[in-house]
Order: sequence, then C-alpha cells, then structure tokens
Amino acid sequence: MKSLHLMSLTLVTLFVALAIPVRLDAQDNQDHEHRHHHYKLIDMGTFGGPASFINPPFNVNPELSRRGVTAGGSATAVPTTSTSNFFVCGGLDGLVPKVFHAFEWHDGAVLDLGALPPVHENCSNAQAVNSSGDIVAGASENNNIDPVLGIKEVRAVRWTNGHSKDLGTLGDP
Repeated sequence: MKSLHLMSLTLVTLFVALAIPVRLDAQDNQDHEHRHHHYKLIDMGTFGGPASFINPPFNVNPELSRRGVTAGGSATAVPTTSTSNFFVCGGLDGLVPKVFHAFEWHDGAVLDLGALPPVHENCSNAQAVNSSGDIVAGASENNNIDPVLGIKEVRAVRWTNGHSKDLGTLGDP
C-alpha cells in the first residue's frame, strides 16, 4: 500500500512538473534572433535575363571588399550565339542561353560593367574585388574566334571605377 501511495505521488509530481510552462533555450535564442539581425538578404536582380550570381563556388578570391563592394555576373535579355564562350556565358552552370555581363554592387546600386567590344554581344564576369573596391579579376569575350575551339576568345579584364582594361593573354588566343 505504501509503494502504491509513493508511485501515485511520483506520477502526480511528474504530471505537475510537465504542466509547468518552461522556457527553452531554443526559444530564448529565437527571440534573440528577432531582436538582432546579423545578415541582410539583398536581391541584386539581373540585367533583364533570368539569373545572376556572385563569384562561382570554386572561386577562392574575395567576394566582398572592406568597402562593401561585391561583383559577379548577371544575365541580359540578349541570347547567346553558337560562338559564345561557355566559360563566361550561361551563368554558373553554363545552361542559361543569355549573354552575361560583369557587375559591381556598392551602396545598394548595381553597375553593369559591360564587356569588351562589341559590348552587347560579348559575355563577361567579375571574379574578385580588392580592398579598394576595384574589380581586379575578371574575364570577357572579345570578338575573335579561337581557331581551335571555334568559340570566342576570352581575355583577362580588370575594372577600375567602372572602366574595363583588357589585360590580354599570355601570348596565345
């Protein structure tokens, strides 16, 4: 009888303890997150096409400068051609059949950095930003067709204050 009484008391105590609302650590953290925002999601849009990106995942170069400048590539509404170079056209996976242009984002504004001439036909993409906010690594098609591959040549490009500089190649197309 004594053990039945002890068991009943234990069960009542357990039910009472379970009925008491307890604030869990996860709830405290959730409330904390609502008070403090550590990240801000910004949709940079595109240049009329269906996709844009900041540095490809395999790129180890800086994606954001200390001044808050970032760079990448954005699709235009212009379709690619049979000679478009898949290394700089088509987005991250090369599957978007649109001309991509390098862009710079700073202080909430997106700047189309264009490409080497003819700008509206050639793809480009920006890959790294230095601490001054210059786009120090990028690539652009030029209008020359590579005789071996049959697609447009790609040149190294640097953008400073929105102006491109063709850095050329190491001797071959």
